[in-house]
Amino acid sequence: MDVADIRTKYEGQGSLGYLLGAIEFAMRNLSNISSPLNLVTKDATGDIVTEMDRSVHRSVINYFDAIDVPTTILGEEGHELARNPEYAVLIDEIEETQNAVNGLDYGINIAIAPYASLLKVSDLEAAVVTNLRDNTIFVGEKGKGAFKLVNGFRQEFVRKSTDVYECPSPFAYTKEEDQVERQKLLTGVFTSVLGNQPRSVDATGTRLVELVDSNIRAYGDWRNATKAWDVLPSALILRESGYVITDVLGFDLSSAVFYDFGNPRFNKDGGLNRRIGENFIAASPNDHEALVFGNDSDGYNRMMEPNSMWNALIMSSSAVPTPVVINGYGGLVWQDCLDNAALSFNMLLEEVISDRVRAYGTFDQGTVGSMVQKIEDLYLSPIPVRSHIRDQADLFRRIRDGENVDRTTPMFDYFNKSDNRFATSVFGQVYPCVPVPDS
Repeated sequence: MDVADIRTKYEGQGSLGYLLGAIEFAMRNLSNISSPLNLVTKDATGDIVTEMDRSVHRSVINYFDAIDVPTTILGEEGHELARNPEYAVLIDEIEETQNAVNGLDYGINIAIAPYASLLKVSDLEAAVVTNLRDNTIFVGEKGKGAFKLVNGFRQEFVRKSTDVYECPSPFAYTKEEDQVERQKLLTGVFTSVLGNQPRSVDATGTRLVELVDSNIRAYGDWRNATKAWDVLPSALILRESGYVITDVLGFDLSSAVFYDFGNPRFNKDGGLNRRIGENFIAASPNDHEALVFGNDSDGYNRMMEPNSMWNALIMSSSAVPTPVVINGYGGLVWQDCLDNAALSFNMLLEEVISDRVRAYGTFDQGTVGSMVQKIEDLYLSPIPVRSHIRDQADLFRRIRDGENVDRTTPMFDYFNKSDNRFATSVFGQVYPCVPVPDS
């Protein structure tokens, strides 16, 4: 079947048809390579590139050229910036090449959006994720649902119960201490909430879509090692199937900028923002709520155990006193502990938001505002603290509403210069959980 035949097969299906055609063309070309797993390069982390990766990259470019649809390609194996493009395609040409070499899950992740010089995740119209080990293709189209193709035949997803979840090894693809510690922390939360059945196949996009077929219960990764092409195609399929995927602290990915041709920060990647998808939690709505925000208690009681991502973040921060810390300083009265916990936590929340805004490339008032309100309701509102702590909450409502805040105000001065032993700056001090923002 040549390009013309493939195009005719998917005619009338819009951007989804373009993706399905490109995948079929790429898979046909793969079958013609005599040694697809011949090694081309290998980096220090063990990540490899083979003839198979290169073939898929060339095939997708050639397919869009052949059907005369100018398309900018943003791929792991390189970028192809079209003149006057109609579409932008995000692709991981071969997801987890090491797995392909060793007979484990691997595949192709691809998503498409109508071209604009600035694109948000919500602009993606369709996505296709293949598992080339068993020839299953997962398909999602914005607002129209998702399904799978098995050996070319459409099937609905399997719905069954499972206790197995995916948490990649903290030591995979990184030796950096902060990345290792973050993933250990996340794995501890998953074990606390979901039980002791983790798996680590580490083929991000391919394994994420296993959620919709009930082969895993949830998936979490806080190594900050994944990229947009690993996560975003599967994220569209998950959302169309009723699942929730956010970053590890619950911030929605939809409003994030994944492509900005005019942003000098992204020049080296052809306009692609690699930080989108750097960490994530995907699960059913109920499991996602439990993993990110925790139990039914509120206020300071939520901080007692690291049984959710926010609880774990709070307890790992030296700025927020826990009962263990409090017991070590018996001279402080309980009210002082509550005051300082609330004040420090507000600053921690601001630091998290600042980092997410940098990573997402935008300040989306709705996303930030809803998160601030939720965290205040869960952790801060029920704590009986003094009036100046309430003033700090008011300050955060102003930040939430997009106001410029003067950091030389007495409220910030109180936090930075107070001689009480807990009121020390959390900027850059919440290691290993929150990275120090770019200057």
